[in-house]
Amino acid sequence: MARLRLLSGTFFLAVVISTTLSNEFPCTLVVEQREYDLSSLATVDHYQVKVINAYGNDTVIYLSVCHPLRNAPSGCSGNYTAVCIGEVSSENTTTITVPNAGRVIQTLPTLTNNSLFRFHGQMVEYVMDGGNSCPEAGIGYRTSINFICSQEEETGPVLMSFTRCQIQFGWMTQAACPRRLDVVTDTPCSIQFPSSAHKLHLQTLRAETFFSASSVQPNAEYEINICGPVLNGSCNGKGVALCHHPEGRNPEVMATTQGMNVRWEEHETLILTYQASEQGKNVEVMFRCDRGTAKTEVDYISQNDTIMSFGVRTSAVCPPSPYPSCVLEGNDGSVYDLRPLHRAQGNWEVLQSTDDDQVGFIFIVQSYFLK
Repeated sequence: MARLRLLSGTFFLAVVISTTLSNEFPCTLVVEQREYDLSSLATVDHYQVKVINAYGNDTVIYLSVCHPLRNAPSGCSGNYTAVCIGEVSSENTTTITVPNAGRVIQTLPTLTNNSLFRFHGQMVEYVMDGGNSCPEAGIGYRTSINFICSQEEETGPVLMSFTRCQIQFGWMTQAACPRRLDVVTDTPCSIQFPSSAHKLHLQTLRAETFFSASSVQPNAEYEINICGPVLNGSCNGKGVALCHHPEGRNPEVMATTQGMNVRWEEHETLILTYQASEQGKNVEVMFRCDRGTAKTEVDYISQNDTIMSFGVRTSAVCPPSPYPSCVLEGNDGSVYDLRPLHRAQGNWEVLQSTDDDQVGFIFIVQSYFLK
């Protein structure tokens, strides 16, 4: 049995110096079996917030979410800079005054100091510190964004305060609404993730009334719900899964929720099926993982004599992110890979000997690749 031995009076230390997570910048936070995924906000190269100043030049703040600034003014500089401040003159030219007002740095989620994400009640705080030295207070610039769950409103970054060296934004977004990972009441729409121990409960995507979709060929409108009936729609009856409204004709029930089920297909595509009504067609709704999409929308795809197909791209069907990463990157470009220490079976053990000799055992993870 493989093991690590620790003799009496000694210590065991795994050392990784000045590291940040490699390649991708994590954009998820799991708290009490709820996953917060801000990946959809990271698809934008950078956001701009202008501050109107009645006494002189206006101020513009460039910021990004979960990655360093991309395609920002050349004056924005520094390793992993995620926030930059400039002044806009009356001639509409921008001069960068603070090249680095906050950095995006990966730290393990178990660390409380200098963590990227923090959780306060129903609000996710995204912290970027380590900026340029601020002459007014003698500390580094620090920027934080308070993300607040909103199913209806997408405000973008709204400046709440800019006092001395600290900048604070508020941001209402659906991306800050959590996905439950714990066990809720199983339904025909509950299914195990192929690559995770968690279950996916597709019924959490159900709309209060229905989702709308349309097609050009044929010209028609559709009312459909996910894992539940259409409510307050154009079709009469209970258990309506899809209401079909062709141009120039009365609405008709195409499929019902009776016998609905979900299954995984190849490439981690999830299929929700509804059975045809007496005069209708079977309905398939195909779900694909897209971490860049927070808001759930249903699109018409195609139909034949027996099946009508719809598609949904959403982050809600993405498997929970494996976090923390076991590949880390140092500020000097060194890459540290801890994956070879993973054991397929059993656990590493740290044993204490009864020997009185004091022997120090230090395990240092060394860089195996330098860019």
